[in-house]
Amino acid sequence: MELSKFITDKDVDDTIKILSENSVIGQVSKTGSGKSTIFVPKLNQKTSAIIYSVQQTVPAVNEISSRVKQILGDDNVGSAAESIVKYKNQFLKDLRTRAKDNLKKKVIKKIADSNKTKVVFVTSKHMEKIFIDLVEYTKKFGTNGTDLSFCDILIIDEAHRGVAENEIVMALWKSLFNSGAILPRLILTSADLDMKLTQFPDAPCQYIKTKQYPVKILYHDKDYSVNSNELYEDTVDVIIKNSKEDNSYKRDENGSTWLVFCPGSNEVEKVASLLRAKGPGDLLIVPFYSEMDSVEMEKVFNKCLPFIRKIIISTNIAETALTIDNCSYVYDTMTEKMTNTSISGGLRLDLVNISKASANQRMGRTGRTCPGKNYRMCTEFFFNSLEEQKSSEIDRNPIFNTIIKILNLELNPLSLFPNLNKDKVKNAIKLLNNLNMIEKYKYEDNSFYKVTEEGNFASKFSFSVKNSSVLFEWIKSGLPIFPGLVTICILDSYSQGYFYYPKKENSETKDDYKARMEAYYEKHFSKFYHHSDLGILLNLFKSFIEEYKSYDVDYKKIVEFSVKNSLNNRKFSDFLINLKQSIKILENDGKKIKFGSFNVDKLLDKLQPFFLKTFSDDILELQGSVYKKDGMEYFFDRKPGLKIEHYKHKKIISLLNYEVNSGKKTRKFIVLSIPKKYVYYNEDEEKYD
Repeated sequence: MELSKFITDKDVDDTIKILSENSVIGQVSKTGSGKSTIFVPKLNQKTSAIIYSVQQTVPAVNEISSRVKQILGDDNVGSAAESIVKYKNQFLKDLRTRAKDNLKKKVIKKIADSNKTKVVFVTSKHMEKIFIDLVEYTKKFGTNGTDLSFCDILIIDEAHRGVAENEIVMALWKSLFNSGAILPRLILTSADLDMKLTQFPDAPCQYIKTKQYPVKILYHDKDYSVNSNELYEDTVDVIIKNSKEDNSYKRDENGSTWLVFCPGSNEVEKVASLLRAKGPGDLLIVPFYSEMDSVEMEKVFNKCLPFIRKIIISTNIAETALTIDNCSYVYDTMTEKMTNTSISGGLRLDLVNISKASANQRMGRTGRTCPGKNYRMCTEFFFNSLEEQKSSEIDRNPIFNTIIKILNLELNPLSLFPNLNKDKVKNAIKLLNNLNMIEKYKYEDNSFYKVTEEGNFASKFSFSVKNSSVLFEWIKSGLPIFPGLVTICILDSYSQGYFYYPKKENSETKDDYKARMEAYYEKHFSKFYHHSDLGILLNLFKSFIEEYKSYDVDYKKIVEFSVKNSLNNRKFSDFLINLKQSIKILENDGKKIKFGSFNVDKLLDKLQPFFLKTFSDDILELQGSVYKKDGMEYFFDRKPGLKIEHYKHKKIISLLNYEVNSGKKTRKFIVLSIPKKYVYYNEDEEKYD
């Protein structure tokens, strides 16, 4: 029998049979076989089951839910991406109410399907929050026999990646199940899933065979180091050469779409700039990376125009789950920026070669809706030398928040995650202990850790543990909550920044671009000027609330303010959502928060001792023309045009920094900082509160 290109009704029937006999199963099928866009709606149609599917990125949640709505209808499909929740589930709502208000367990009943969205796609962070709520409920009302089936079937896609939130969900599912709770049946899906490496090594696995459109793999004639600039120039030359040889798109009403993978946003923009400069005018160049706003991201999924070749240049945000229509060619630089834990315990970005598994995932972006080609910018010999698969994200990344979440649930991290590096757990516990978020105690000759008041406080927020510590001490001191909370939300939501900066044009010299940026700065950013990075961002927020008289405004006004001030509206909106949610958490805890403007200089002066205490390991000293700590040089991650006088301060506190390992050396970058000694405010200025 000829294989189908996509998951079939028979495959779904087989899943239903296996799932009826097992609480947990794995499912392996090729990239592009329709694990989310075909399997999920078919499973719902055949069983009428309420299904939640966990995806790894916000774009994946949005794109997949949009496609499934075309099959099941808008009212039957929901989503939860970051803080934007678009689904109904009265069962979860009631469960949280009972747990919070200590109402009787018996009050919760099974809710009719009419009060639940049929199919919901969510991010892993959202699902983690649901399971933490489930555990909190069982701590009050018991686990054995307790019905926690907020849905019928829970699917975790790309389960092989070891994302921390997914690992927590699986660990909590297993802990609750082993304690007798009634839970949704669990399906782990991936193209590269090995059940023996998951939390369920003995669970059965369904292998679905499909036949994709043919994809031809091509290899380059040379290899590159990961930090080679020549790699991107040669990639562009290959793309332009192939586009000239294959100009069939000029006669195709559907146009043509190609996809290029680069390691980070800077490399994406570099390739985009080179393609615009060297390529023909009928190439539509579309960058794609997580820091872009939603309007720019939509261009990726817009239908290609007739007789045009759209070239999407992306980071690994496009590596999994996304379907890009009519994508016939994938170009792969074979590199990525992978997160790891730095020496100091923070987040480090390493520029590395991808694994074979990632290369195959990227190849799977073509061959979905048409035949395709995959050009790998390495020799076949080099490809064969790559590691099969990277270590899981939970093994590589900082786990402070993971540890405190688990300890706060009165569970043992090493029992939940037996394969987790023990030294890494011990180091995380040491820092949490130093921040007074956990404390050691003995019971019957055994040592345990319990979460302190400060740790419980931190567990309610999505902040980093250091930022949570600063906020806790700030509130404890009796200072006005609102300006301190604003500062922490600005820091924690920062990521790649709030400002939009124009890119250098190909025709511009460096001096021309610098002059244009200085003029751009004067027009858009000079009104926010301050002596520190953090002060600029506080002035930005102060300008916003003084203009709109509130922090809680509709999205239209956020976009209006963002356009006027050259901001990334998505990032600024995320910050405001984070602020609103944090205020709600504090108000639910009985805190009174007075809204109002504030004096930025005096605020930073008041914050300085809290930062100094918590970020004592991040104090840098100016030595010559560079800041150093323990012999390591730190550089400013600075956009052109900003005129902050960093180097007038002998010492600074680095509030946000990261490492980049390019293969040859490790470089540290300062993203946000303040002077160690803050002396700018005038006592005669307006009162702080």
